[in-house]
Amino acid sequence: MTGNPKSLTAKKLKEGRRKEPGTPPVVFETRHRVQFREIDPYGHMNMAYYLLYYSDHRFEGMRTFIGLDLKDIAALDIGFHIRTVTIEYLRPIVADQEFMIRSHIAELGHGQCEVDFAMIGTDTGTDAGNKTLSTARMRIGCINKSSGRPCAWPPGLMERFYT
Repeated sequence: MTGNPKSLTAKKLKEGRRKEPGTPPVVFETRHRVQFREIDPYGHMNMAYYLLYYSDHRFEGMRTFIGLDLKDIAALDIGFHIRTVTIEYLRPIVADQEFMIRSHIAELGHGQCEVDFAMIGTDTGTDAGNKTLSTARMRIGCINKSSGRPCAWPPGLMERFYT
C-alpha cells in the first residue's frame, strides 16, 4: 500500500471488506467470445489463449467486483506474481464460441493465494452449452516492488476478495 493515506488506493484498501472465518470468497464472472486470431489449424482455440483469458479475467474481475482498476493496482507497493498455473482442457472451444469464466480464491496464505477457475460454455443451443470446457488453478504470489522479494499481502487488500 502506498505511504500516502489520502491516495485513492489507500482509501480503497481501507474500505475493503472484512474477511470473517468461513466467509465465502467473491466470485468473479466474465463473458467472452473466441476470436478468429485465437484459432489453431484444427479449428480449436489455441491452448496459449486459455492462460491469457484466465489472467485477463482476474484483472477484469478486480475492477468489476472489488473496485480495483489497473491504475489502482499499479499504485500499490506490491505486485501480483503468477507463480504456477495448471490448466486442464476438458472440451474443445471453437471459433466464435461464447463462454464465461468464473473464479475465486480457494486458499489464502500469508503472501500467496490459490485461485480456482472454470471456463463454461454459454451457447445453450450447442453441445458445449452449460458444460465446463476447462479448469485451472493459479498460485499468485505477492512481491514487494522495491525489493522484488516475496512479502505479505498489505493490510486490507485480501479482505476485499471476500463477501
